[in-house]
Amino acid sequence: MEQEIEITYNVPDNYESDCLMNAVRSFSQLRGFTVTDETKSERRITYFDTTDLSAHSNGDTIRKVTGFEDGRIRYDFKTGRNETRKEHNLWSQEDIPLGNLPIALHLPVAYSTISESARISANYHKLHLQSAHTELEISLDEIANSNETFRELEIEFKSGDVNHWWHLANDVGSFARLQEVRIQKYSRILGGRK
Repeated sequence: MEQEIEITYNVPDNYESDCLMNAVRSFSQLRGFTVTDETKSERRITYFDTTDLSAHSNGDTIRKVTGFEDGRIRYDFKTGRNETRKEHNLWSQEDIPLGNLPIALHLPVAYSTISESARISANYHKLHLQSAHTELEISLDEIANSNETFRELEIEFKSGDVNHWWHLANDVGSFARLQEVRIQKYSRILGGRK
């Protein structure tokens, strides 16, 4: 499992998406980063959990992501709270039967019987940035489900100098006047269900 290092900000409803991303791009370039790639994509995500939502209670996420251009499916298991979150991904050409998913993803025994808990659509606008010392990704995530529609700006460390990433991530939040989100998307998607 790889550790996931990121800062996530809530994006208010009155912020226009393209204007925000243009401002973040310009601000990052002023701080010495170069945009090496920019992508927009749409994904469909299915979340899984036990009947008593124990994965959610433990801060874990089990999900299936579809909509990739090559037709592949990605399965994710994320474990731990925001500061210590780790992630395991499994790519597949075919849908993995739900009964086989706990073994395929090496899930803890507590998650041996899971079912679908939520389904969303997600639009991503990603900037891949690089400086002499650091590589990172900034993603504007637009999430929609039956409970809620919301947007988050994630700034994820990929490699290099974690301090350089941390300063840029905090400065972007201050510059754009964004509030940090301390709960996971899965919790927001469930809308407070327990």
